Amino acid sequence: MGGGWVPCVLAPHNSPGLLSTIRVETTCRCRTVAVHRQPGRDVDVPIRIDPFQDIMRRAAPLWTLPPNPYVNATKLGRWWWLGAVLVLPRMLVVITTVLGSWMLAHLVLLGWDETQEKPLPKWRRMLRHPITWMIRLNLFAVGLHRLQEVGQLADRKEAPIKVANHQGFLDVFYLQYKVTGVGVSAAENGRQPLMGVIMRSMQAIMVERGDKKQGHAAAEKIRRIAEDDRWPSICIFPEGNTSNGRQLCGFKHGAFLPGVPVQPIAIQYISHDVDPSWVEPLGYMPHVLALLLMCQWNNNMKVTFLPVMKPTDEEKKDPGLFAERVRSAMAESMGVPKTEHSFEDTRLMFAAKKMGLAPAEAVIEMGRVYKQWGLTYRMCRLAMEKYMVAAKKGASRIGPEEFACAIGLDTTYGTNRKLIDIFDDFDQDKDGLLSFREFIAGLVSWMKPKLEGEEKIVSALAELRKEILP
Repeated sequence: MGGGWVPCVLAPHNSPGLLSTIRVETTCRCRTVAVHRQPGRDVDVPIRIDPFQDIMRRAAPLWTLPPNPYVNATKLGRWWWLGAVLVLPRMLVVITTVLGSWMLAHLVLLGWDETQEKPLPKWRRMLRHPITWMIRLNLFAVGLHRLQEVGQLADRKEAPIKVANHQGFLDVFYLQYKVTGVGVSAAENGRQPLMGVIMRSMQAIMVERGDKKQGHAAAEKIRRIAEDDRWPSICIFPEGNTSNGRQLCGFKHGAFLPGVPVQPIAIQYISHDVDPSWVEPLGYMPHVLALLLMCQWNNNMKVTFLPVMKPTDEEKKDPGLFAERVRSAMAESMGVPKTEHSFEDTRLMFAAKKMGLAPAEAVIEMGRVYKQWGLTYRMCRLAMEKYMVAAKKGASRIGPEEFACAIGLDTTYGTNRKLIDIFDDFDQDKDGLLSFREFIAGLVSWMKPKLEGEEKIVSALAELRKEILP
């Protein structure tokens, strides 16, 4: 608390108590020095102010979370298993086409130095061309017989970069078939024995997630390729993660840093039973999804090619503005809301699963958490570790005794008045229990702004203990 006027009873030992108005000059939590204003002189009087009525720090206010974008909405009908008769012939098509593509990809790369940054020569690209038609056969095998396309795909000169929303592996197959461009993918995908070779034959840009240095290098490579007309178009999923397509998550800026025209592509699936979105850990594994899709006689994909969007001079200086304008256009075309979820939410879900917390409890809209509170994935993970010290495995809420453990105190402090006052402030929905999200929001006001990273979480816990301990 800073200096301010508060009513207080001043009662020196040699004078009767009188009600006076004072100005607080210092900011100790439970003890402060006040200056009693009297004509001709100021008297320093030590007073005590109840910290939980006057100077307790308030938890950062929470916002209403949008629906969880990492939930697969598959609802199998009673007779879905009858479609199992379709699986075997379709599986044979998939196996044949994938192996054929893998062998062709090896021929494309035979004798080619993959470390050199230049496009494949024409004869290698011609050898690669049949792979795109095998990809189309794969899409047919999972029930995508017809592809509903709206608008026109722009050529490379008009829009060097194509951006699309991302729901699962079908998006990747479609864009590779339709655009046959240079993709951007997580490095772990490139290490897969079959698909990794095919992706390398397409000269995909591999990015190690969480490695900032590699991220900057990939962004620079995207810029160089976008400015070089010898290369095909670049295909990027700016969400950097998959979702269920019922909202559009936050965009990373790599696709917009070059400052070149971009064509947005909106991909939507119209499915009665099987949701093709690959959203782990709350959804199905990709091979299970593929089998379920094969059990459907027909699945539908709608692809909308939006008009090419060119960045303004201001957007070239601030790629975030360009990214947000493109995202707004895509969300409007798809008829879905925008959210600030990001790949960090998925990382937190996997961390929660390992710690015994329900993964859905870890979805806290990390993009907004970072913008408003400055919290990173590592900071939230550390807070989750402290939270789970007290929470029972599989529990999603904690009470005062568990809260005491979470901040590093003994459970006996669960009845301490100061702790209960702080707990009540953290408990924003007033249900008598704290969620992980409420725990995070409560810690924000106790962090020291001068510190960085995980030190902020450690300092907040220390401040809480200092406040409660006698």
